[in-house]
Amino acid sequence: ALYSNAKILIFDEATSALDTETETEITESIKKLSEQHLTMLIIAHRYSTLRYCDKIVELESGSIKGVHTYSELEERNLRVKR
Repeated sequence: ALYSNAKILIFDEATSALDTETETEITESIKKLSEQHLTMLIIAHRYSTLRYCDKIVELESGSIKGVHTYSELEERNLRVKR
């Protein structure tokens, strides 16, 4: 997809089976790709994978539950842990 100048890339659980260090390396690589003005859809269960996303769409039972920023998700998780 990168060699053919694709405009949209889809990552479906691209880091789910990786250790934390490797996940960070892949996430940093994805961040660098975003500087090329690509549209990327990242499907993930781990919030840390979504750290550099502009918008995070939360789905539940096939419907949109909310649209967030990473900071908003972090804040919500801190409130839940308290």
